[in-house]
Amino acid sequence: MCCAEACACCAVQALCSCLDGNLGYPLIVLIFTVLGLVFRFNETAQSSLHWLADYGGFGGCDGDDITNDVKNLCLGTQFVLRLGFTLSIFFAVMMILVAACRSKAHHSAFFFKFFAIGAGFVVSLWIPDDNLVRFGKAAAVGAGFFIAAQVLCLLEFAYAWNEDWRVRDKKGENGWKIGLLVISISFLLGFLGFIIASYILFGGNDASNCGGGVAQTTLTLFTGILFTGLSMTYWCEHGAILPSSVIALYSGYYCFSALASWPNEECNKMYNSSGNDSGTSVAGVIVGLCFTTIGIVYSAMSTAEQVRDDQVVQVKTQVVDAEQPLNEDQPQYKDDGDTIWALIRYHLVMMLASMYMTMTLCSWDVVLVGNADRSTSLKNFGVNKWSMVVKLVSQWVAVVLYIWSLVAPKIFSDRNFDFGAKERTQW
Repeated sequence: MCCAEACACCAVQALCSCLDGNLGYPLIVLIFTVLGLVFRFNETAQSSLHWLADYGGFGGCDGDDITNDVKNLCLGTQFVLRLGFTLSIFFAVMMILVAACRSKAHHSAFFFKFFAIGAGFVVSLWIPDDNLVRFGKAAAVGAGFFIAAQVLCLLEFAYAWNEDWRVRDKKGENGWKIGLLVISISFLLGFLGFIIASYILFGGNDASNCGGGVAQTTLTLFTGILFTGLSMTYWCEHGAILPSSVIALYSGYYCFSALASWPNEECNKMYNSSGNDSGTSVAGVIVGLCFTTIGIVYSAMSTAEQVRDDQVVQVKTQVVDAEQPLNEDQPQYKDDGDTIWALIRYHLVMMLASMYMTMTLCSWDVVLVGNADRSTSLKNFGVNKWSMVVKLVSQWVAVVLYIWSLVAPKIFSDRNFDFGAKERTQW
């Protein structure tokens, strides 16, 4: 047994020694997301937490008048909140360490970082659940900032993807361009699918009583057609169909998801006040996290590339020991102000991403989260105004920023806008 434990410990240390800042921190957030999904939606995993109801800060999940299903959901939600709180504190501390210890703190000691996260989570188990409401509200604010960063990353990703595939074709070839067209059409069909589903599921039997859902869906359809058509005109020289289809799909999904969180049983056919939990189904959360993952990964890669470009300095001339001549092929690493700020921004993005994923897994129910007495609301966890409003904000921030990216070069013609496209994409 001791040998097995020693081997396991050595294996973990070897794995951690292979990690650096480019892989380690996204891996931490990925592990958090997987654990959050398991304990938020799997009843077996939630049941394994029953012993916590008698200890620490989980007392609010226990009581004679609380059913077993509600207790499971409360424990799973509390698990996600405590893990999100631990990661948020971890990345906040990393910002301080990076500022003090430079890039060494960013790239090294991942074994101790994983140990610190585990120890911090254990300590968080004794935080009273009522106090986590404050973290939930703070996380909602932080997640709002991440939404803006996520949309910007999504826009940059879409433009870069379009340019990368467009220039791969050699003269006389169109294979990659056809691939762009096929993917774009698929995304637009997905957008129309979300629109049709929104009309069917959220229009109500009497449209006059469900005008909000119909108006939201119609406005989403209109703006999708508007910016897609605008991007394909010669007036918009940098426009392309792929970025438009990506934003259209994003907009259509969040329109559908927001209306699925509408607490109106008459207009929302996916909602049932007797206890339907479809508003926060695993599939819906996973789709939302896919968009989030794109933002996290692309932001992390962009920041890591910026850090690498700032750090790697090719030394051309330097006084060295004659017995140890300088190898010009060997990059020299140097910490400067730009590098440090890039690393601080990196951990800030990861902290906001942790907050965003925490609130996504908890369905943005920040006002009464952690209060297991409200059994009826917990049965419909995710069908609430907070969740609906945040999803609508996500949708329209993306739409407004994308339309602005299309018209800004015409309004400010004297400025240089880099959209990853050097010339007009023809279709």
